Amino acid sequence: MSLRRRIMLLTCAGVLTIVFSSMGAAQQRARAFILYVPPMENQGSRLHAWLGLAMADHVRDMLSTTDSIAVIGEDERLTALRQRAVDERAKDPDAALVRAGRFLGASAVLVGRYTVRGSAVFIDRRLIDCRTGSTLTADSLAGTLPTISDLLERFATSAFHSPGHGDGARTAPMTLTTADRASIAAYHRPPWTAFEHYARGRSLEAVKPDRAFTHFMKAIQKDGFYTEAYIQAAALCYFKLDDPAQAFEYLRAALVISEQQHAPASMPSAGIAMRIGQLYAAQGDLENALKHYEDSRQRYEKINRQASYPYIVLMGHIGEAHRLRNEYDRAIESLGRAKEIAEQLDLADSEPYAELLARIGTLFYHRERYSRAEDLFARSLAIRTINETEQTPAFVSLLNGLAGIYRQQNNPSKGLRYAEKGEALCRDPRLARTVECAALMSTTGILYYLQQDYAKSVAAHEHGRRILDALALSDNARYAAALYHLGGSYIKTGDRSAAGRCFRTAHDIYRTLGMQEQAEILRPFSEYYGKGTE
Repeated sequence: MSLRRRIMLLTCAGVLTIVFSSMGAAQQRARAFILYVPPMENQGSRLHAWLGLAMADHVRDMLSTTDSIAVIGEDERLTALRQRAVDERAKDPDAALVRAGRFLGASAVLVGRYTVRGSAVFIDRRLIDCRTGSTLTADSLAGTLPTISDLLERFATSAFHSPGHGDGARTAPMTLTTADRASIAAYHRPPWTAFEHYARGRSLEAVKPDRAFTHFMKAIQKDGFYTEAYIQAAALCYFKLDDPAQAFEYLRAALVISEQQHAPASMPSAGIAMRIGQLYAAQGDLENALKHYEDSRQRYEKINRQASYPYIVLMGHIGEAHRLRNEYDRAIESLGRAKEIAEQLDLADSEPYAELLARIGTLFYHRERYSRAEDLFARSLAIRTINETEQTPAFVSLLNGLAGIYRQQNNPSKGLRYAEKGEALCRDPRLARTVECAALMSTTGILYYLQQDYAKSVAAHEHGRRILDALALSDNARYAAALYHLGGSYIKTGDRSAAGRCFRTAHDIYRTLGMQEQAEILRPFSEYYGKGTE
């Protein structure tokens, strides 16, 4: 794929994954998708490392107000780096990030570092071609801490050309229009006193959430319109400080401020509405989650931003909410829409697209539409093989899905081709204790059972049980189901005592969980084979 179609920028104010794609006649200009990582400080002392996350957030928020650029979240970047086993602190961090860029389907990477001397701030950046590793452009910027917002605005705009600038097609997509630049210039700039507290809060939230919350409150006291401070305070309240009611209040306040600063229908406002939906989903309130997801969707569509990465993410959340409500057809519809947009944006060879295929395939599997599920699993598997992500739980899950399809079709020999490949991967210490490997071993045990190789069936089921024991997951329905299948295999090997222990334990787990139907199914097995095993 050509550079004018995609570009990833990893910057000193964040790692920017930028994917360009034409939107057709209705929209002549391409849009850019951006993925951030925190910037890195040049000095070894890391005296000012606390500035990094705040700088990245500020640039991200400025760029998200434009019509040209949409921002991919930090979670996606971290997932990508974990799956590629990329260490950003490696001996050659630029090369490591270029590898991550290729994995995400990017064509170029913008890497950068900053230095603070007194009140002066210096940022260096380079644009690197992901195909060749060569530097395309390099630049340096300078500013001061009291005026850091001005410096970050220059960074946000200097990475891009103005329309008509550059060497034609090669640089045409890397542009910000006059309207885009005006939007960035108009973005709310917190004073340094508020920015400093926000930055210190961001640097502390993972290790000292109480102190981080105090800094966010001080940032809001210094600047009552600091939207991002409200958002981060909400995240801390919900996920760290066990105060969900306050979390909702801060997000609602952030939404009101965003609507005043931008518009009800704007990228920032739509993003906050989606965050509110995510909190409701985390509480299990799927009705309210879907209500706020729909609010977010309408905001995106009013500004014609359906063809954007945030909209893909939103449709993924909507699909997941419907899945949890067992509304599989509606879930397939939502995820299918996300898949179509990803295809329009030339993301069909990327990890996010592979994940979409896997999720839709799983839904078709539950609908017993195995041929569709098989096709989607196989396509996702092919993309992940090309992207060299075999040593991941997601890859193991795909192998398990394909093996499960052939189990349902009573074709154990074909299913075992995938199951045994997954079993080999699960010997890797990084995967050995994952629920994905436990699930795969259960499927493997069933396939061996269908082949009447009962000794191997017992071995596979026992392997899966040991994984669940190690993960402290021995009191849930998954564990009870694994014991049920293990008990059946023990019967075939003639070990009635072991079978009885499995059935009795599974029965007790189901009864404790209130799953009476399953408990009643197991009761006669438990009573018959469980005699003398108390």
